[in-house]
Amino acid sequence: MSPAERRRRRSGGFGLVGSLFVLVVLAVAAVALVDLGAVQRRTALLSLQTVRARAAARTGLQWGMQQALSTGACFAPSTLSPGHGLNGFQVRVTCTSSAHVEGVTTSTVFEIDAEAEYGSFGQLDYVRRRMRAAAHDSS
Repeated sequence: MSPAERRRRRSGGFGLVGSLFVLVVLAVAAVALVDLGAVQRRTALLSLQTVRARAAARTGLQWGMQQALSTGACFAPSTLSPGHGLNGFQVRVTCTSSAHVEGVTTSTVFEIDAEAEYGSFGQLDYVRRRMRAAAHDSS
């Protein structure tokens, strides 16, 4: 066997090692790209759920103000299930009131608290928003 043939036999496996290294690097890059796509989808979903949670909480505030101002008194704590694009949300609405006298005018201040929640804490799509508002009724 000539010296040139011996060198070829010794270096015959070097190309295999390099090829395997390139395949492993490409596989890791592919997994990272797939994971990045999943994170982007979850981020978009969570952004949408946040906007929906705010709308659900605002719905609860509006309902609570209408109840308090139309009756002139606070209502019992209530849980609402709004529909029309807000399915799955639970909105807890509470009311507190206080009377204030200024001269001959008595004014009742209603503080409405609405908390919208979707899912359970720890889930990927869990979201919760809380809003507060105050309204007064003069008599």
